[in-house]
Amino acid sequence: MKTTAFAGALAVLALMTSGAASAQSSAPYGAPISLESAKAVGAAVHAEAVKRKVPGTFAVVDILGEMVVVDRGMDASNGAVDIALAKARSAIKYKKANLALEGFPAGLDGMGAGGALLMSGGKIVGAIGVSGGAEGALAQAGAAASK
Repeated sequence: MKTTAFAGALAVLALMTSGAASAQSSAPYGAPISLESAKAVGAAVHAEAVKRKVPGTFAVVDILGEMVVVDRGMDASNGAVDIALAKARSAIKYKKANLALEGFPAGLDGMGAGGALLMSGGKIVGAIGVSGGAEGALAQAGAAASK
């Protein structure tokens, strides 16, 4: 019984650290995302959340993981902002999006789906974290708006 649980835990760990969870970026960090650009990213996430009819709480962080913009979606859970912020900080910290883990619960370091790097001119300028439903799709919409 213990062997099966241990094997399952190893399988989950392997998925989280494999290329399936999205490869680490080799792009350098650039200048931090501006407030205007962060708001544009947020607007794209909000539009996608409305289209999908999900709360769509999001947080945009700069290259140091400091919050630039945050928006708590309508009827979102009390912890949604904390989860979104953890996902954004995880993406910027590890230079790695975590979009492939849709439906996987966020751990202490925000490793559930819904974190994406924000790029400009081939450089990392920040990250977005999303909580509240369709996290991967919403994070991708925000990332696309930063380019």
